Amino acid sequence: ADSQANRPRPYPGWGLLPCEGDLVSIERVGVVGAGQMGGGIAEGCAKAGAHVVVYEPSAELVEAGRARI
Repeated sequence: ADSQANRPRPYPGWGLLPCEGDLVSIERVGVVGAGQMGGGIAEGCAKAGAHVVVYEPSAELVEAGRARI
């Protein structure tokens, strides 16, 4: 039988870390690569209102990333 004891446990403090000091507002984000992960990060940050710059080394990859976002 599958028990909870045999399953991997996430870091115990995940998402519950204490915040000391002032929160920071992120206004500009740079993303290297517009693949599946980079494109998703760029899109999410842009939707949240940040100014986003994405770097790709070639024009072909830029166009592919732009289509993905």
